[in-house]
Amino acid sequence: MWIGFKGAHNASCLLVRALPGDRCLLTNSFAGLQWDIAALDTADPDAILFGVDKTLQEEVHIETAAHNEAGERCASQLDLRHIHETFAAAGIPHHCAACHTRSLCGVAYWQLLEKFHGRAVLLPIPTVRYCRGDFAVRLVQACSALSGEGFLLQGTHFRD
Repeated sequence: MWIGFKGAHNASCLLVRALPGDRCLLTNSFAGLQWDIAALDTADPDAILFGVDKTLQEEVHIETAAHNEAGERCASQLDLRHIHETFAAAGIPHHCAACHTRSLCGVAYWQLLEKFHGRAVLLPIPTVRYCRGDFAVRLVQACSALSGEGFLLQGTHFRD
């Protein structure tokens, strides 16, 4: 399932709408976020959350883990190496790091990791200003390829 945040000029919203398959757009508030995530169907095998990072320019982060307010850490159980390899093959600059922010994206990531039992990942992307042209085309193509190939969870395919 592709997940982004609502907003006509939100890059995550535009990307999610361009991708094939199940998708959901979350409310841009902490209170609404909890309701939106609670309503998600966990029958979907994985949750790919796109957030916007204003510091990025034509690059993507792959967030390996989230931290809650108590400082607890929850790591993604998805095969992040597969995402890395797909972005590398598409020529998309990227790097991996743990999500330490208390931002809306960080809170959403934590909640998705809990709800989907680790089968989630946060991929911060640039704003609309930097997410266009050739970069946007490569990003949509790479993410679409992820959808078609599936991820690996602890050595087993969970999307055919």
